[in-house]
Amino acid sequence: MANIVTKVGSATSPRPDHDAGRGIVVTHLANNAGKWGAGFVLAVNDLCPAPKAAYQGLAAAFKAEGTLIPYGTSQLVETHIGGMYVANIIAQRMKNQNDPDDVCLVDYPSLQGGLTDVFLQAAYSVRYWRRSCGWSTVNYS
Repeated sequence: MANIVTKVGSATSPRPDHDAGRGIVVTHLANNAGKWGAGFVLAVNDLCPAPKAAYQGLAAAFKAEGTLIPYGTSQLVETHIGGMYVANIIAQRMKNQNDPDDVCLVDYPSLQGGLTDVFLQAAYSVRYWRRSCGWSTVNYS
């Protein structure tokens, strides 16, 4: 079982674990429809434009094929901040804005798979931003 350590801070100004020689991966739970522009992503935009560009490129490629981005797809995007990456993890169904009863659903198995993929892609501490809570560090060793 993974050890989880919660740290207080901001996902947009994280503190790398320099003593352990590690960088940081800020994970972003994204929808499968290619929609970007509300919530946490506004802070990500201020951090660096590369994660948005990568996500929109991925969405455009699947849209050209007539499909949505598959759940569980992940991207590890380098930022211009040394040692810091943003991981876009597709695990959220886009809410239908025209239906007041519709809810934005998270596919938790896809989130787990995306976090695992990110972990396998990076030799870093995986830090998952929990809304209004702080940092969680997942240690898979």
